[in-house]
Amino acid sequence: MRFVPRNEIATARFQPHELLFLDCWYGLTHEKSLDSYRVRCLNARTVVRELCEEVSEGRIDQPEFQGLCSESLAILQSDPIIVPAFSRGLAAVRPFLESPPHLPGSSEKKEREKIENQDRLKEMMFAATDLLASLESCYFSTACNRLIASLAKSEVQYIAPLTDAVVSDLVSRGWELGELFRWHRKFLAEDGRTFLQNLEFMIECLKRQPTEFKVTLRVSGGKKVRQLTGFRSFSLSPQSRIQPDQEYQKRFASEDGYTVFAEGTFHSVDFLSAAIQARDAIEPLLDSLRFEFEPGLLSIDRRAFVVRGGDEKKMIVHVDRDGIEKPD
Repeated sequence: MRFVPRNEIATARFQPHELLFLDCWYGLTHEKSLDSYRVRCLNARTVVRELCEEVSEGRIDQPEFQGLCSESLAILQSDPIIVPAFSRGLAAVRPFLESPPHLPGSSEKKEREKIENQDRLKEMMFAATDLLASLESCYFSTACNRLIASLAKSEVQYIAPLTDAVVSDLVSRGWELGELFRWHRKFLAEDGRTFLQNLEFMIECLKRQPTEFKVTLRVSGGKKVRQLTGFRSFSLSPQSRIQPDQEYQKRFASEDGYTVFAEGTFHSVDFLSAAIQARDAIEPLLDSLRFEFEPGLLSIDRRAFVVRGGDEKKMIVHVDRDGIEKPD
């Protein structure tokens, strides 16, 4: 667990339940906190989705299926949102999670037993897919609304598990911990807003849907890569097609004899996540080039030039191996 450094907090400005939320958020999103590993695990929504996918695609055997059912039941029953808000869906799927049916081909049973088992498996999938549809539609918004209400009412017992649920779902939706971590500074800033106003503003921003980002990467270290014109969703060119607004953006767009600019379009929730998607997507190209042409020479600049579709906002994002940072 990591706690907000106390020299950053004027304790008179925060109530105890508000400090609890800040400490929870700080610890869950801090890259070097043990708690940040927990938010990457399955939550109620994602475990039901995995259950449906594994059964429908037939990739799982009976022992693994039974383990997944047991894990799903434990996660659903301990989730702070499921019991009060999705009790009907939980009641429908619980009997099948407690006593899972047999998957096709997992046992040699009599024909009558096979038919009964097939019916149970179908009923389970109906119940699971109905629950998943509800969770995909309103799990996150329900968690956010309950967190706001619990903080407004000083319901201390619900703050930590609800914060965990919100952060876990944000990570599963594509948010990077580095971006989420920065939000605690909003509450520490002297901006004239109350704690609840800052909370509602943050939640509203985090609820936004993925949008289109155009990402440009600098690949440097060899001349042969400059001969390529495309790779998967990237277009490659020795010439920069960036239209910079600031001097530091112009430096990123500067051309030389050893650099190629790789440009691609990605759908993501923020600038940083889009940049990381782009870096992950271009790594196979670099691996091939290092192996066949120029081993040890090629590298990707830790900076990425990102333009958000719609408002055309431009930003240079820094992605490092040991951490993630973005200029203010």
